[in-house]
Amino acid sequence: MLVYRQVCHYVTGVLWAKPGGGVARLLHRGGLDGDNRQMRKNKPTVRRRSESMTEFRSRWSSLDSAPGAGDSASRRFYSLASLRSGVDHAASGKGGKTFVRQGLERAAGAGGPRAAEFGLVWEDFYRFVLRVSVPAPRRKPAQLALVVAKNDAEFSILVEAEFGHLGHLHACAPRFVVEPFSAGTLSLPEKRRGASGTRQVGAYFRQGLENALPLGVAPGGQFTALGRAAHRFSIDETEFLKGRLAEFVLRSFDQGEGHIPDLDELLPADFLVVPARQGRPKLKLGACRRMRLMKEPARCLAALLNAKWPAGPSQTHLVPDEAGLLVSALVRAVGETRAARWSGEYLAAVAAKRLPACRSDYLDALGRFVVK
Repeated sequence: MLVYRQVCHYVTGVLWAKPGGGVARLLHRGGLDGDNRQMRKNKPTVRRRSESMTEFRSRWSSLDSAPGAGDSASRRFYSLASLRSGVDHAASGKGGKTFVRQGLERAAGAGGPRAAEFGLVWEDFYRFVLRVSVPAPRRKPAQLALVVAKNDAEFSILVEAEFGHLGHLHACAPRFVVEPFSAGTLSLPEKRRGASGTRQVGAYFRQGLENALPLGVAPGGQFTALGRAAHRFSIDETEFLKGRLAEFVLRSFDQGEGHIPDLDELLPADFLVVPARQGRPKLKLGACRRMRLMKEPARCLAALLNAKWPAGPSQTHLVPDEAGLLVSALVRAVGETRAARWSGEYLAAVAAKRLPACRSDYLDALGRFVVK
């Protein structure tokens, strides 16, 4: 130990005495000349981040209570803070090539996503719906919707099934159904009884519609656009939207080998509507939890003509109140010849009491159409 101290004392004295300031040069250059160059060469190098490797940034415009169906907030199985944390982690790419990251990359195009804006726009009993806006070079930001199940059990199964149903229906009637893009699971951080862990919930990306709002029904039967400030459609617009809805169901049956959305479980808010300042409003299906197989056109017509939604203390039909608009929707969906044949088959089944009858004015309009 004595020898070691003497050597250190000697070296220090030499450095201070060396012309040019040995210690000063050592501190400035990070080492000594001669043999110490090799030490500098072996020193780990810190690589600078490339200018093109920009950190992903997420921005949340809203994450408080959103419009929803019923008492949705009371049925949450995890916090909104956990939802935000899980989405941010997956979107940033830190969690690997998750379906969320891949969806953002496709939306952003060349160069990948550098930022995205999220906002909670809808909540119902089984899912959250997030609006996602992704900046893209030389074009408007891409609009997506991220649908996330509210638990990792039955609601995740429901969301997974919904993704498949939307894919089938979009293939049958693309003008009437939002396009689903990709599905997977989202890992959400959580604490259970003091222990940290993760919850895997089902989720999927679908087409986002700018200015679209869930459809609602006001007392009396007029359609509305649900939001923080609800928009009520006129009676004429409501009839137009009902005609579009009827056409969609009939096209789904015709092109989908008899499969249609289960009208008993279909809710107004499953449709998205875009109010129009000029012209007609737009309507697209945005959710479908269950499908139903109809073995013949007459059964599809019977289900559609008798389907109703609550409208305050009363109910309203899914098809137009004006029977002539119903016939027009049927003709647009399958053509005049087949529409007449389907109508005749339904009327015969009603007469034989094989299928339930509908409103008398609907029956009269279909009868006049068949004999025309």
